[in-house]
Amino acid sequence: MSQLAQDEAKQFLKTDSNGSNLYDHLTETLMKLLVERPANSYEAFEDISASVKQAAFSDGGNDGPSAAAAAAAAAQSEWVAATVPATDGDEEASPEDPEGLQDLPDEAAMLEAAGFGFGREETVRLHAALKTLCGDPHNATNVRLWGRISGANGDYIVAEGEADADIEPTADLEGPDGANKFTYWVCGWAGGAWTKLPPVQASQIKCASLIKKTFSGDLNAPVTGYPPFPGNEANLLRAQIARISADTALVPSGLYDAEDEDNPGTLTQREEPEPSDDLTDLGAWCHFQQSLDAASGRCRKWEDPDAGDEDEAADEVEFNARDPLASAGDDDEGVWAVRTVGKMAAVRSLEWPGAVAVGYGGRFVNLYVGYGHKYSATPYQPQLPPVMRSEYTVGEEVEEEDTAARLIEAEDVITEPAKPDEEEEEDE
Repeated sequence: MSQLAQDEAKQFLKTDSNGSNLYDHLTETLMKLLVERPANSYEAFEDISASVKQAAFSDGGNDGPSAAAAAAAAAQSEWVAATVPATDGDEEASPEDPEGLQDLPDEAAMLEAAGFGFGREETVRLHAALKTLCGDPHNATNVRLWGRISGANGDYIVAEGEADADIEPTADLEGPDGANKFTYWVCGWAGGAWTKLPPVQASQIKCASLIKKTFSGDLNAPVTGYPPFPGNEANLLRAQIARISADTALVPSGLYDAEDEDNPGTLTQREEPEPSDDLTDLGAWCHFQQSLDAASGRCRKWEDPDAGDEDEAADEVEFNARDPLASAGDDDEGVWAVRTVGKMAAVRSLEWPGAVAVGYGGRFVNLYVGYGHKYSATPYQPQLPPVMRSEYTVGEEVEEEDTAARLIEAEDVITEPAKPDEEEEEDE
């Protein structure tokens, strides 16, 4: 519905009828529902609507505000206090956006033209909320709206940025040159408090690819199922964000260069960009982040600094992960769907429903809105636990009726330790 149509509908609902109108009545009825939260709101709606009318009549029409209107005003004041970003104290001045902050209203117009986004009013709220990440205590830079992941009892609005993080890389934890290149914050609604998600571990990414869970909206909720997930819902959310970003973040080709071969995850923007004129061709798009190796859950192969050159087993393990800026045209068929919207091209991910990239010329924007689930053509089936190891074998020389006598204890498998070399023995 266009903005003009919305205004006309709103004006129609505000048509006066003996000092009252349907718009105010619906507002008070819905607010009363939210405040009282009856067990069955669908059946209680008509009763609450009648009670709101009766309250307005007993109060003498418009002589005074009802309890629902007072609750609505209080809730509105609380929301305004939470969503208005901090300023320097000069209320008349309009604070400029911090350097590096995404111009969300402008990029949201591109998304809206392509049929995506949150609407203009919600975009303004989200933009104000992103500003708060650039100040104390988060002090984030290069902040952008990553998207929203819906849950059963609450949603997660996700923001992406860069922050000072002291991460010691290990075999299970990558640093800024891998899956933890960006930092992510989440909140339940535009204006709510931001919560910083923990760094993602390789074991969490591997396990997240084997399970399928609907988020609850509680970051501290346990993650049940098999295989056991090493963490809570906050860790699972961070792992899914890493998987979605690695597969769906796109940028028009010709805008960035890899800084060097030793750090393929570091990209620099070209001084003279050369984007393609036809972004409806998948070959004109390239991946913006490194992919994740399915076997290890890492973006880059782990090289143990203490192992030296003798760790031949690690070199034999196959590592499959593409570098950033790899062409999206080289991806498997059926992964992307492209359509033209005026001068723009909209690229939708069919592998991760809800992920989209919109761009034209040298401008682009990425967004994800979904449940954090990868597409599957077949119903999800949890992985079965491994078969229990047998302690007994069945002998054949005993009669079949005597089952207990036929059970023979299996032989213990003993593996002898490797003997040291003769040269090592002489050194000792």
